[in-house]
Amino acid sequence: MNRFDRDRQLLDGSTFLEDDGAMQEIEDLARGDGGTSLFESDFEHMMQLRAASQFAPSGQPIPDDPDRFTMHRQLVREEQEREARTVSLTPVSFDRGVLGHVATILPGNPVSVAGPLTRVAFWPGEDRECQVVSVSVQPAAPFPTADVAQIIRPYCQIEWGVMGAKYRAEIDCAYGMNLVLNASSVTVSVGLEATSNTAIDVFGSVGFWSIGRSVPALRTAYIDDLAQTAEQRVDRPPFASTIYGFDRVNTTLQFTIDQMTRNGTTISRRVIAANTYLTAPIPLSNDTAYVIVTNDGGSTTSARLVWGLW
Repeated sequence: MNRFDRDRQLLDGSTFLEDDGAMQEIEDLARGDGGTSLFESDFEHMMQLRAASQFAPSGQPIPDDPDRFTMHRQLVREEQEREARTVSLTPVSFDRGVLGHVATILPGNPVSVAGPLTRVAFWPGEDRECQVVSVSVQPAAPFPTADVAQIIRPYCQIEWGVMGAKYRAEIDCAYGMNLVLNASSVTVSVGLEATSNTAIDVFGSVGFWSIGRSVPALRTAYIDDLAQTAEQRVDRPPFASTIYGFDRVNTTLQFTIDQMTRNGTTISRRVIAANTYLTAPIPLSNDTAYVIVTNDGGSTTSARLVWGLW
């Protein structure tokens, strides 16, 4: 009797522990006997599913790891459903997508343009599965050591909907973001704003049911080196309902913020006098399409306008 046979220990009527001195493996005779017959072992069956997940149902190779993982999970789920049906509050389609992942986001080329968006999590559910969904996004590690030459301005783009309705919003995520949506499908992508010059890793995930809390959803407009008497147009992003905040480096300068309609008509003006601050959010009119930010001071400075989404 060799060691492989000697170390076989009976666990129950059909399950054994195989120990060949290098590895241990539980063998299930319902699936196979380790390769000594026409039946396949658990390991062989797992490898068969892994191989099958490299190809789409059409027979075309699947090039991306997240998509191969999705196909593998689908094959496993289909097999589990055939063997034993289970009851769960989680949507049946939960493993058709990738509910959590990490992606490296790159600056634009050149850096004067925004970097490419990278999908980090998605769930393509069915309309009848529409429910409360939570979304979380955060850089995978603290930003690199402070360096005046590094510019890192990450944001996430979230697309969600049900049936024929589809929505899209862009939200800041430099220090983490989470929110709750009502949807049957969600896609989370991450990217870097124009002028960013340093790549970072970002986590993203989609979960079911409410997380019970959320942080304000904000979107920052970067106004860099605005010369004296110069102005800059800032388009209103989807779902923006307020100018949540505004500040500038040189607080001794006066700034003006004009709300504009799509045809260029001024409908509201807010003057932020020298040595004063925006102390409360500015509500946006229903017909505000963009704002004009004007530096009324006597020198160049930078500013940030923060949109409040929800």
